[in-house]
Amino acid sequence: MPISNAAPSLSTLLRRTIKEAIKGLYTFMPGKVIEYDHTKQEAVIQPALKIELPDDPVTGQRRAAELPLIPNVPVRWPRVGGESGTIKAYMYMPMRPGSLVGLFFSMRSIDKWLSSNGQTVIDPNDTRTMDIADAFAVPGFYPTDDPIPNVDDDDVRIILDHPDGGFSQFYLGGNTGDIVGIPANKMMLGSANPTKGAARETDPTISTGAEDTTFWNWLAGLVNVFLIPPGGAWTVVGGDGGAALQTAMTAYLLANPVPTQLIGKISAASTKVFAED
Repeated sequence: MPISNAAPSLSTLLRRTIKEAIKGLYTFMPGKVIEYDHTKQEAVIQPALKIELPDDPVTGQRRAAELPLIPNVPVRWPRVGGESGTIKAYMYMPMRPGSLVGLFFSMRSIDKWLSSNGQTVIDPNDTRTMDIADAFAVPGFYPTDDPIPNVDDDDVRIILDHPDGGFSQFYLGGNTGDIVGIPANKMMLGSANPTKGAARETDPTISTGAEDTTFWNWLAGLVNVFLIPPGGAWTVVGGDGGAALQTAMTAYLLANPVPTQLIGKISAASTKVFAED
């Protein structure tokens, strides 16, 4: 078969040129955290995908290479808020080496914008476009074979999965009426306006016959031992040194042991945590 030495067409040259130019533009890529500075919220990131290189000129085999580590990548957490003096809100999580992130690459240089207050439009004064140096890292990009554990499709959950296998979690139930609210200086459980303060370990308690008939009936019986007949349980014996009273008390306590717990209700409660029944 004859070998064609014809020059490539203009359209072929244009496609090749555009393809090579696109290879140098970065849009999105997953990455892995190598180092993280929580005070600056910046990380050293290893891009997780290799880039394509020209085929080997000798063997014609396809080639690919890892991208270099990207230093000083801003890590951005969920956050809202406007100019100075307006309300702001944040969400932060403990990031460790090995955490996976999504890398977004700005269409213009972000150097000047990062050192600004973010409230004014910046002229980058730089020719960089979709450059690897202008990356932002956003946590939460993981392969499909590593889903978040212990979740329910009807709940909103914040989970801290510990290395020892345990986990801590805060969740809002998906049932109608399930409410956990944390307005200023208060936590509301069960409804939007619960009225009962939560009990604390050191809160004082009051016990009455309405709450604890066992204890109060026992105490009434003990008092009755001390009463002199006809209402009492013992008969005064002169000169016995209290032996008759001791006998009556012993008989009562043997038949009616002291209750081991006292049932009552708190007389004070938290003013910060409120709950419904």
